[in-house]
Amino acid sequence: MTTISAAIYFQENTLGLFHLLNLNFWFAFVIGFFIYDLFHYSIHRVFHKVPVLWKLHRLHHTDPDVDVSTELKHHPFELVVTVVSAVVVVFVFGIPPVSIILCSLFAQVVSLISHANIKIAESVDTPIRKVFVTPAMHRIHHSAWQPETDSNYGVLFSFWDRWFGTYVDKPLAGYEGMKLGLDGFRSPRDLWLDKLLLQPFRRHVVVPALKSEPVDKRNNA
Repeated sequence: MTTISAAIYFQENTLGLFHLLNLNFWFAFVIGFFIYDLFHYSIHRVFHKVPVLWKLHRLHHTDPDVDVSTELKHHPFELVVTVVSAVVVVFVFGIPPVSIILCSLFAQVVSLISHANIKIAESVDTPIRKVFVTPAMHRIHHSAWQPETDSNYGVLFSFWDRWFGTYVDKPLAGYEGMKLGLDGFRSPRDLWLDKLLLQPFRRHVVVPALKSEPVDKRNNA
């Protein structure tokens, strides 16, 4: 709601690039829709690449059993950073409020589906993932192996990953052999609310993998 309120304010005061260029409403609506989803791809990628932000975001990756509830597990500080960044992007471009509302709605629906523990036939999944993120595609993003964790960042549209070189088609160990979650945060106690809220301030001790397993080499100290 904060982002939408900001967008309404910027629109009423004709602030942002779209207003400066006096773009046609429908053109601004379509471009704004795609820019807003591109923003979510970008901020997601930044959360993975900037160490201090990864400490906030990794709570979302701690879940060892990815399902619909995983989509709801984000650190409050991560949400604050995301909203502030979104407001800045909306201000710079002057994205119409309706673009934000519809993009957020579709993205939320797709994100809930992509986190769901469901299996879609490959013959159906393959054409869909050319445009939209699917459960099989996003499941790779929750792999415990860092090169796969740092892939498939898309929220609504899948083509951002293809265009920017972060797309992974299938997990190295196969879907059946892929380990989910994060090593070092696997005890039941790690999933308690207090531990999750304090997780950004905890050291991530990577558990050595077996020789046959991919190893997460990222320094999360």
